[in-house]
Amino acid sequence: MQIRIKNELLLINICSLLLILVIWLLPNIQVLRIILGLPFLLYFPGYLLILALFPQRDSLQSFERYVLPFGLSVVIVPLLGFILNYAWKIDLWSFLITILVFMAIVSVIAWYERHKIPEAERFHVTFPIGKLNNRSIADRAFLVLIVILVLVVSVLLIVAVVSNKEGEKYTEFYMLGPEHKAEDYPLETVVGKEETVTLGIINNEGKRQSYSIRISLEGIPQNEIVPIILGDGELWEEDVSFTAYEASCITELVEPEFCGTQVFNPDCQTIKVESTEHLKLGDCIWVGTVSFESLRDKQVRSRKEPVYVREIEGNDIILEDILRRGHPAGDLVRESIKVEFKLFKLRDLHESDDEKRSLLSLWLGETSLDAEITNFGIDTATYDIVVTLTGLNNGKTSTTSIEAIELEPEKQWSSNLDYVLPPEPDWWKIEFDLYRNGENLYHEKISDGYPQLYLWLHVTEDSQAAEAEVE
Repeated sequence: MQIRIKNELLLINICSLLLILVIWLLPNIQVLRIILGLPFLLYFPGYLLILALFPQRDSLQSFERYVLPFGLSVVIVPLLGFILNYAWKIDLWSFLITILVFMAIVSVIAWYERHKIPEAERFHVTFPIGKLNNRSIADRAFLVLIVILVLVVSVLLIVAVVSNKEGEKYTEFYMLGPEHKAEDYPLETVVGKEETVTLGIINNEGKRQSYSIRISLEGIPQNEIVPIILGDGELWEEDVSFTAYEASCITELVEPEFCGTQVFNPDCQTIKVESTEHLKLGDCIWVGTVSFESLRDKQVRSRKEPVYVREIEGNDIILEDILRRGHPAGDLVRESIKVEFKLFKLRDLHESDDEKRSLLSLWLGETSLDAEITNFGIDTATYDIVVTLTGLNNGKTSTTSIEAIELEPEKQWSSNLDYVLPPEPDWWKIEFDLYRNGENLYHEKISDGYPQLYLWLHVTEDSQAAEAEVE
């Protein structure tokens, strides 16, 4: 005796639509999202494609028909994401709808192909009921294996959901180019010209969260977008602009660099230039003379290549990596300006207590922090900040603190603080504590810093830009 499902196509599409409704109407119920989402991503697309290609019962063996969908789905889903990225943009809803449309189209094809063949030859999902003595040893082993796998996956999902009921808390922060794709960012501009990129935020913190974005050029603040208030799962996306008012510095190679495509050549890791007056460690420099427009359009094989400054010794620059191309003496070396986009989180502390109310604007990085505190209480208060780093492997700790920040009501204090790093290199977790009059006002523990985006931009005067073009 066996149970036969004649129209699994309808069942699969109903489950897929149910997943969309759960994400839309019940975004905080993680169990349903996992139960419906896993087969939606890892099984249904491949199963429907196989059914469209092989609708006959004897076209494939049972093992192949039930196992191949996993491998096909792993190929299909990333391919759809790749196409979506170039056709439009990737976010949660566009990705879900793209997969849903693909499944609907393949379902129609599978239905059509299935009805072209006689009923007796069509494949249908069947479940054996009762004894399995009449089935082959291979079929019985396969069915037992499937049952065990389903039970194991179910237990793991339940454990994962129970141990982390709220799910992972994080914020997505991303940057897009002029066509809303993750490419073609500005590389070069002229003094006074406004450049634009698109910034986006997705709140996955599990609660309502306020943000601000601070834009700075070479560490000098230029613009701030505040406040950005998002509920859990909400998206903010907007074009932001910035303008450079000083040209980048340009120097020249004093000696030729005879570099090719070697894996490592120490002679290609140090260059000698006319001047290093305006350079500092960590700067991005471009070595070469081909214009940025030619580099972007890929119309020529460019000698221009970006490298980062590790050390500076007189007029010698030691690079983070080796040069991959040859450069003659007199080749230009151009400094790039760092444009930073820092995502701050805003927290209204003791909002209901007029005596202690404080506003904290915080960007917590891996090696430094930016903090801004406003005292909205009725009395003058003293604030202390303590940051503790603890090595994840060696357990060693280091503490950095700012003490005795006295603020009158309605007054504000802001500062940038570099951490005292642990004595030995290690990955570390970061603990931030804010005290008000000795009482702990806010505590946060993270393993990674807050989101930060940046790009390197070469800034020229109009005459310099014209001279930089390739003859």
